[in-house]
Amino acid sequence: MGFHDLACLMQIQPASPDHADGIHSVLVASCRDAYADVLDDHTLIDEVDTPSRCEAIRRRLATTDAERQYLVALVDDHVVGFAGLQWGSLVPDHIRADVYLRSLYVLPAHQSEGIGSELLDRAIEAVPETVDRLALSVISRNEAGIRFYESHGFEYVDDGTYEIGGTVYETDIYRTDLDD
Repeated sequence: MGFHDLACLMQIQPASPDHADGIHSVLVASCRDAYADVLDDHTLIDEVDTPSRCEAIRRRLATTDAERQYLVALVDDHVVGFAGLQWGSLVPDHIRADVYLRSLYVLPAHQSEGIGSELLDRAIEAVPETVDRLALSVISRNEAGIRFYESHGFEYVDDGTYEIGGTVYETDIYRTDLDD
């Protein structure tokens, strides 16, 4: 199926608790695909592949929050990708931006079909109009992720870290200015 055909079938919409299982499946498959050969330690992969992680996603989606937005990409009513944004008090201090792209994942079978680009575009449209900069962090050795964000105008600005399950991973922080 070509990009144009998929674009006609794909829907992007705000996520609901009903999407939690699909989001979790995308997260697990994407982390396994992106990080299995990149990380020496599989703590990150093991931590996301748990029922408690799925329930945490469901709880987060059930909570109304004026400083958080999750979007899902659906094909035939199945979640094939998602993006999560945070702003205001939810932006980590070390990010130094108005909005933080917390996550953007697409099922490996649907990568390179424009879904990630469309999710990113729609996520940017969802941020408050007062926002000037969007930032994200990506595992430093995730070359595919880094290429994706750089191709969308993000520029490297700093090093950071991400801790999960007691393991600390080095990250690269990227930022882009949001122009009208």
